[in-house]
Amino acid sequence: MNSIYLELENFGMGIKQMKVLLHTVTEIVAANNISQDNTTEKFLSDVQKHYDDKLGFESELQNLKSEVEKTKRILHELTDDGRLNSTILRQIDQLQQVSGIIEFVPLVKAACGEKIPRNILKPTVIKAIDIMINSDSTRPRISTQSLKNSKRILTNEIPDITI
Repeated sequence: MNSIYLELENFGMGIKQMKVLLHTVTEIVAANNISQDNTTEKFLSDVQKHYDDKLGFESELQNLKSEVEKTKRILHELTDDGRLNSTILRQIDQLQQVSGIIEFVPLVKAACGEKIPRNILKPTVIKAIDIMINSDSTRPRISTQSLKNSKRILTNEIPDITI
């Protein structure tokens, strides 16, 4: 029996560590309402069953930590170079261009001969008139006034339909 104690102590499991182990197992038993009759057997059984799984998780955890660090380094490099910011800004510009095109879809469909309800076409035509009014400062005052009158007529003639 004495040789087992020496073996445990050489392994780093002295009285102090055995007390920590005992208190830990006691806390687990109390927290999980496990009978103290078979505490030791259950603890040893669980360690034997899950020992290999735990080692597998440790290597997987280490791999995941390594991936997180790698991703952090890449993100840091991208941010430092300004490439990330310019990429995001470019994508925002592209999204704005697409959303601008989408609001003119009813007008394009109408130009192709498709029947579009007036209340759907109205905001698109008004938007197009606004762009024309604001886009060319060299346009004669009469032409700009005609566009403004057309916009006013459209705005008043076709009431908005609310759902």
